[in-house]
Amino acid sequence: MKMTILKNCLYTFAILSYLTSCRGYEIDNYKSRYESSMELTTSADTIYLNEQAPDDVALTLEWTPAMDYGWDYTITYEYGISVSESKSQALSEYEDTENFSRSYTNKELQDMLVDEFEALTSSYYTMKFSVDATYTGPRLIMPEQSTANVIVKTYGPKQFKADKVFIAGTAVGSAEIELSPKSDNEEIFIYEGPLSAGTVYFPVNYFDEVNAISPISGTDTDVTTNTQLEATMVDKAEAHYWNVTEADTYRVTINFETKTVTFMKAADILEVDKIYLAGTAVTGTDIEVTQTLENENIYAFYGELNKGTLYLPIEFGGSRSKAIVPNVEGNHDINDGTTNIFSQADMAKTDEEYWEIPSAGKYRIVVDIEMKTIAIYSKDKDMPLREYTWKNSVIGDNNFKAPVEYLWMWGDFDSEAFKDNPSDKYKMEPSKASPYIFTYYGVLNTGTVKFLVSNVRNNVYAFGATNIRDQHLKAELDVEYVMVPGQGENRYSRYRIPEGTNLVVVDITDEEAPTVVFSKR
Repeated sequence: MKMTILKNCLYTFAILSYLTSCRGYEIDNYKSRYESSMELTTSADTIYLNEQAPDDVALTLEWTPAMDYGWDYTITYEYGISVSESKSQALSEYEDTENFSRSYTNKELQDMLVDEFEALTSSYYTMKFSVDATYTGPRLIMPEQSTANVIVKTYGPKQFKADKVFIAGTAVGSAEIELSPKSDNEEIFIYEGPLSAGTVYFPVNYFDEVNAISPISGTDTDVTTNTQLEATMVDKAEAHYWNVTEADTYRVTINFETKTVTFMKAADILEVDKIYLAGTAVTGTDIEVTQTLENENIYAFYGELNKGTLYLPIEFGGSRSKAIVPNVEGNHDINDGTTNIFSQADMAKTDEEYWEIPSAGKYRIVVDIEMKTIAIYSKDKDMPLREYTWKNSVIGDNNFKAPVEYLWMWGDFDSEAFKDNPSDKYKMEPSKASPYIFTYYGVLNTGTVKFLVSNVRNNVYAFGATNIRDQHLKAELDVEYVMVPGQGENRYSRYRIPEGTNLVVVDITDEEAPTVVFSKR
């Protein structure tokens, strides 16, 4: 009996040994996949870096060792840091001293974020810390990884940013009024309404901060109407005010891109049917400045002018009693290539109030009647054409480079467009306001379309809907879509034109994120 028991025990032991030796790879793999022991912990989830205590420890990280598989295995630890909203590469180092912790002072984290990751001051960032453990040994062991995220706010000058914007002060009343961004530009907020004689400033919420937009002078400042007033962002408790000296109905514009505030009386807002160019810089009769297709508030001219005087008569209700002139009397500088506030003057005063075109040549003039701004570009200061490089099989040049003067629509929405080479019938013209904006106006069928920089269909730089071959995206009216540029799979991906479309606007101002909008006018 004892012998039988012993034989059975030996037999059982042999089976277990066999299973262990033959299935060892699977056991190790299972343990490494499901039984990770490494854990990274942080001393805080959110940190506000303190400029007043640069050498104080702001953050400590610790991690436990990875699973130990015995003497046959060597573990290598790699410690890394990456930051959200940063184009800089992650930082990494190998840890071979078994020092399973890191500490950073306020200044060390600030310098790392600002210098290494190009972070902005007084802004929030998510720092991702990670530890990777890899094994070398007789069998495959799955790596272990542990990560932790920490939100860190840098110190320094406040950024001109906001999640919510308000108008407040004695000129407004006891309650703050929340403003909304323009529908076509989230960098611009507008208030239209009455203001009493009194103070005005603009509280803003940004993450958990309560800040305010106030005069850059650092003191209370009287309002100068029709002028872009420089502004700064400060703590709300430290805000100064603009003084409105005359009660009236105003349009107040806050521009987050230019960091300016503009006060305009309602009486000064333009009433326009047409705008013309006049003065000695114009040959013959007045030249009409045309309203752009992409924006009904933008009027533009692109063409030849003589050396001489220039003003812009406004036609409204069949008469021309007013003209667009420089905002500062006696100043005739075109401020070549910059955008400036303009004024209105009686036509009788245009012999005194005008711009001086310095030399004959081609000029671009862009007038925004809503923002009451004008930009005059000489040939030297004008926006250069976008240039793209692609493999041009037509001429056998694999590094062909050319400027983009037009775009061509290609797709199955029309037989003319769907030919081997796109038809000039669907050639998109550049806007007079910008060489980066292209428009097509006309009724379109509900087929698919992409956009080409040349009237050659194959092997050309294109703007498609996605990066997936033959994937077509159904578009909706008046929705802005970010296109995929290049000469890859994007060439085989198109948009399905919404029903009723008669206006297409393509904007390549941002080369990395060009956009398209399909509209019905």
